[in-house]
Amino acid sequence: MPKKTVSLMLSVILIFLSFTACSKHSGSGMDLIFPITAEPASLDPQIAENIPEKTVVANCLEGLVRLGENGQILPGTALNWEQSSDGKVYTFHLRNNAKWHLIDGHESILGEDCAKTFDTAVTANDFVFAFRRAVSPSTGSPDADSLFVIKNAIRIFSGSLPSKALGVEAVDRFTLKITLVKSSPDFINLLASPICMPCNENFFTAAKGKYGLEDDYLLCNGPFYLSVWTHDSSLTLRRNKDYTGDSEVAPNSVVLSISPKTDKYLQKLSVGNYTAAPLNASAAQTAEKDSEITLTEYKNITWSLCFNCRDDVLKNTSLRVALCKAVDSTSFKRQISENNTSADYFVPSCCEIGQTPFRELAEGGYAVKLDNTGAKASWDKGLEETECSSVSIALLCPAEYEQAMRQMFQHWQKTLGISLEVTVEVLETEDITARVKSGNYQIALAPVKSETGSAVGFLQNFTAGSDDNIFHYSSKTYYNILRQLKMGGGIAETVQGCRKAEANLMRNGVVYPLFSESSYLALGSGTYGIYASPAGETVYFINGKKTG
Repeated sequence: MPKKTVSLMLSVILIFLSFTACSKHSGSGMDLIFPITAEPASLDPQIAENIPEKTVVANCLEGLVRLGENGQILPGTALNWEQSSDGKVYTFHLRNNAKWHLIDGHESILGEDCAKTFDTAVTANDFVFAFRRAVSPSTGSPDADSLFVIKNAIRIFSGSLPSKALGVEAVDRFTLKITLVKSSPDFINLLASPICMPCNENFFTAAKGKYGLEDDYLLCNGPFYLSVWTHDSSLTLRRNKDYTGDSEVAPNSVVLSISPKTDKYLQKLSVGNYTAAPLNASAAQTAEKDSEITLTEYKNITWSLCFNCRDDVLKNTSLRVALCKAVDSTSFKRQISENNTSADYFVPSCCEIGQTPFRELAEGGYAVKLDNTGAKASWDKGLEETECSSVSIALLCPAEYEQAMRQMFQHWQKTLGISLEVTVEVLETEDITARVKSGNYQIALAPVKSETGSAVGFLQNFTAGSDDNIFHYSSKTYYNILRQLKMGGGIAETVQGCRKAEANLMRNGVVYPLFSESSYLALGSGTYGIYASPAGETVYFINGKKTG
């Protein structure tokens, strides 16, 4: 047979094998690209704080459980678990084949013979060490309060007990027992979050304070491992060949591109520079016209009148309450936007208790109603309390809502009288968000976005001392409500507590919800299997595939 003919036949065979392999894997084995808005400061799971950090951690490490594509809780490092009859004690049975993934860079940390000397098994002790670190005051975990439901956690965090007193115990090498203060419908969901990821004590100690700060200084047991971290550019996650979870890892790699310019996401998604991307409501509206793009909606934003309770004027509760009671929300919400849904309540629809939406369980709640007489009485009381004859207030709002806001001011002044002077500052939404976050405002019409699927977690943001308390609200009553919620309780008790907390914010003129908005996860042409948590804050790539 001529040489040329043999070569041609081999080419045909290779093409056929390649085609059948692609068909078999249905788009698996691809390299995915996804934008994140900022450079992670640390990938230490116990102190990961913002969305980019938690996205990396959630894909590179695996806790006792993991989140599935439809928001369901699936086995993670734990094969199964039991719960005591009173709901306070969980016993988890870990996989005996779950492993830590070693990379070449780990030799400089663990020693040249680490492939032989380092115990790569993920054990119950890795979780004990992680939970103890998370509640230790020396760690400074921003989410430590989420673990206060665990026995003795709050006392350890306050420094009155040693970390070894925590209600987390390694019964044996692959059995873990966790004891709670009270049963909690949110606890099993919590275990899928970054703060609950395992941490190997030997590796952590060997890292000498650099744990999570570079690719070599992170030890992974999840579907992916951190292969390359190019600062100010990207992070590359690669398929972990040592992963032994129930689901096969579909992508070869995921490149997380550090891209602060979110207004460019849709364009880059459309031309194929990104495989998937988060989009705001405006970009999603444009994306709907592209039949190649698939959108998933997350109802995680409540546009609200936000009141700065630290402001010299608005620190007075009576004045804030008067302004809220004088909002003619019926006409205002009708004018605000045909594409948005009126919101009588503050907690967004994405927030859950257990795995049920809080709004379904709450059956309504406290809503501020137009009360001109009550508003005027409260206003006069506030003027008397502050010993002021008049008040000047500046309000921030986006250009598209300026007309509606001015009509609201007219009603304010008609109801409250000439003692109120209002000015409007029109800014881009991003600038308003930045001003609100910095505390440089009096009143702002701004989007308040939930970065957690937990109703309790969302409401916790507004306690005194929280870095996310954009209202600068300080209330002993509110703090105590959230403290009790953090300590657990049944579903009915948790629902009631969340309703009280939400009502406290609205009744005291801290926030006035106006309308809801959604964020979106957009998948590019031929892409499927990528999904996010209920609030859309954490994106998971384990099932991500792309055809074509």
